[in-house]
Amino acid sequence: MSLTITGEAAAARSALPDGDEPIVIIAVHGSYDDVVRCYESFLRETDASIPLLVIDDASPDARVVTVLDGLLQRMGSAHTVVVLRQPENLGFVGSANNAFAVARGRDVVILNSDTIVGPEWVPRLQAAARSSSTIATATALTNHGTIVSVGADGKPASAIPGGHDPREAAIRVARAATRTRPRLPTGIGHCLYITRRALDVVGGFDDAFAPGYGEEVDFCQRALAHGLQHVVADDVFIYHRGGASFGESPRKRQLQAAHERIIAQRYPYYHPWVRKHAGDEGSMLAAALLTARAALAGLHIAVDGTCLGARIAGTQVNVLATTTALARHPGVARVTLYTQRIVPQYARDATEGIVGLQLRTMPRGGVGSASKAHAVIRPYQVQHPGELDVLRGIAHRVVVTCLDLIAHDNPAYFAAGEEWQRYRSATRAMFREADAIGFLSGHVVNAARAEGLLDGEVPHGIVGSGTDHVIVPEAPAARPSVLEEIEPGYVLVLGSAYSHKNRPFAIALHQQMQQRGFRGQLVLCGASPAHGSTLFRERELLARPGGPDNAVVTLGSLPEEHKAWLYQNAGLVLYPTLSEGFGLVPFEAAHHGVPVLSTRSGSLDEVLPRGIPTIDALDAAQVAAMAMELLRDKSARDDLIDRLLDHATTHSWARTADALVELTEASLGRPPRSGDHGHAGQGGASGMSRAIGELMDSTVMLYSAMPGAREAITPQGSRREQAARRVLGTIRRAT
Repeated sequence: MSLTITGEAAAARSALPDGDEPIVIIAVHGSYDDVVRCYESFLRETDASIPLLVIDDASPDARVVTVLDGLLQRMGSAHTVVVLRQPENLGFVGSANNAFAVARGRDVVILNSDTIVGPEWVPRLQAAARSSSTIATATALTNHGTIVSVGADGKPASAIPGGHDPREAAIRVARAATRTRPRLPTGIGHCLYITRRALDVVGGFDDAFAPGYGEEVDFCQRALAHGLQHVVADDVFIYHRGGASFGESPRKRQLQAAHERIIAQRYPYYHPWVRKHAGDEGSMLAAALLTARAALAGLHIAVDGTCLGARIAGTQVNVLATTTALARHPGVARVTLYTQRIVPQYARDATEGIVGLQLRTMPRGGVGSASKAHAVIRPYQVQHPGELDVLRGIAHRVVVTCLDLIAHDNPAYFAAGEEWQRYRSATRAMFREADAIGFLSGHVVNAARAEGLLDGEVPHGIVGSGTDHVIVPEAPAARPSVLEEIEPGYVLVLGSAYSHKNRPFAIALHQQMQQRGFRGQLVLCGASPAHGSTLFRERELLARPGGPDNAVVTLGSLPEEHKAWLYQNAGLVLYPTLSEGFGLVPFEAAHHGVPVLSTRSGSLDEVLPRGIPTIDALDAAQVAAMAMELLRDKSARDDLIDRLLDHATTHSWARTADALVELTEASLGRPPRSGDHGHAGQGGASGMSRAIGELMDSTVMLYSAMPGAREAITPQGSRREQAARRVLGTIRRAT
């Protein structure tokens, strides 16, 4: 411990130890309680190699100096503390300039006397300041510090978001920070690291700003003129009570206004620049502040649940399971599930009583910036680019789950090529504009890369899918009325009639099983798509001469209680799919105690456990032999079911929530990828332009496709044709 109190600058300088470490400067003038808290935090959180230089600006309360000896002894501190007493009050500008002279040759850290610091604050500030040789200053984040304030509305506030104590707040911010060290128009004086290079080049503070206010802005603009820069140390949070130097008095307001006028006269660009910087939601500073806010207030995630309709199917289960898992995640403070105006009862049942989870109707015009969630998660595919604009209206970042690229790659699933291209455009817009992208499997990641969709810069990862989605009270299994005569032990194929589901192979396989003595029926259950369906091919196979009579039952989409009954009464489930983004059916079958024969196509090779019997070759005779053996061997069936159930534990919704939270946090530290960062509604000007452009393109496409329409409505060379061309040209230039 070393405490030196002197009125001589030379004595103060000689009392400071040699070294490369910065010197922390605290100017004191009254406000005893604030000063003591500041001293205590410095001594507790700062390495003893960092010296403290206190400038006593003729304080009317001698205790701000005399308290130091007792504090050093009580806290067992080994710090070097030097106090320079000034015979008269010089104000902050004069005190700082004297301190700069005493700290000759060293970097300095100006620390307001009404602040409280946290762990590792000096080395983190120093790392930011020395991250480039052109940096003049580094500023810490705070609760009360103009454009580096972390409050939800971006304004200085006396309280720390989340109600944390200053030390815990500092730890949380440091842990979450990406250390991008965004550029600032100016350093902020509550905690300002100034490099010696900047002091040598620029000089000290200008006495025109005495006793204080605006001096650091003037200094920083002079530094900028010399090619130096200012950054925020986004991994440092300092609590700042604010207003202790001058209070909230008329004198303060007059002084501040006068000095702001000087700044405006000297640097006309400054105030517009700061306003633009503070309001730019697409800046690196905004990203750093958003990360810090989430770390302090707790992560607020919105979920797009507008797909929740009258019937519950796979997409609805996915949304509700994702929502409830996120609400239970320890890293999430609250979840808002946005729905249509009418919320189905099953959604209310699934979310009722979960702490931190609320349901809200999706607003038409978005919400204010302070009310936005930190991120919105869309756990299913985007169908139209305009949907992304809606999501931008309720959250600062958009995280999307890509289920698969099956429709993106298959024109047969659309009525016309133009419709397919529109869907592909929507998918590409999703990849281009989403701030983070989750995938159900590595197979889908590879497909996205092969299509050139995945930008290596965007945060992305495998979020998977849970298999433990008992999210609503299960209705008792109920036999479908159309199956009153069916005998248990049938073969079940559950899935829509899309071509990639490969249902015709199941028919051929069933016929091979019949030739081997199987007497059960085949049940095909799933929706019939308008395009890309295999229903016609299935009927052809069943209508062949010698085909089985009433051996195959084809059902449409059924409610969950009917599907449960189908599972529970099946002897075997077949899953001959050619491509999947994940593939839940094998795990659902095992959950109901039914063996399953599945391909390992698409994602299934990484999703399913190794060593289980699977459909490796689409040879109906070969697979029929496997199926018959499985039906005869109870121990083999039980082993298959047990291994699937064991492996299912690796696919939990809790793990999906973990991955989504990780992606969300990664997205916060980067600017939003959408080109329209500041809109308050559903897309702003750019979103509106895009929507108009898409509407125009589809209208022209329809117009061109109508036989004789063009000549009938706008004959070539007519005034109507010329007017239409002018309108279309204007719209295209605007979009």
